[in-house]
Amino acid sequence: MWNQWASVRKLPYGSEGMNSEIDTVTHHRMPLTVALSARFRVTPRWWLDTSIRYTLLASQTRIGNTYLFQKQQQRIHYLGLSVGVGCELWHSNRWSFYAAASLACDFPLRSSIETTYWQGTLLIDSERSSLSARAQWSLGLGLGLQYSLTPAVGFFFEPTLQYNFRTSDGINTWRTAHPLSPILPLGLRITF
Repeated sequence: MWNQWASVRKLPYGSEGMNSEIDTVTHHRMPLTVALSARFRVTPRWWLDTSIRYTLLASQTRIGNTYLFQKQQQRIHYLGLSVGVGCELWHSNRWSFYAAASLACDFPLRSSIETTYWQGTLLIDSERSSLSARAQWSLGLGLGLQYSLTPAVGFFFEPTLQYNFRTSDGINTWRTAHPLSPILPLGLRITF
């Protein structure tokens, strides 16, 4: 696409133009995850957990040189399901601290890439297209803190070390750059 675009527009050559070295710089944002979780107590300290979660993966890429370049904004929205097990390590009146392990699968809801083409500070063209993201499996181990509003409802924050299995879609995201990475899920949990 880049070579076709540059040749079609017959942009000037020179020290600032096409003879300059082309660089590619990509920045992946840390994933944003929000979850709704249900906990089923097996014993007073142990439980099974299931959750539904929304995750946004966003990346920005700049390809070109100082005179002629393109910017890409990539966004992938996932809806995920997870199952896990947990153990309460400490609790007080409303607070509890726990350890948890989970297996999750994130299904892509919508994925897109928006590309803008620039000549210096002049916007030349833009386009938006969809990506063919695939479902992604992951394993997680975390420690969590929960504040219980009632015995059955509470807010939780669960920093987790997550391993993301590679997909075959070829799309680069935070998860492909950092297969083993921290996530910071927070949300509302209902306990049965």
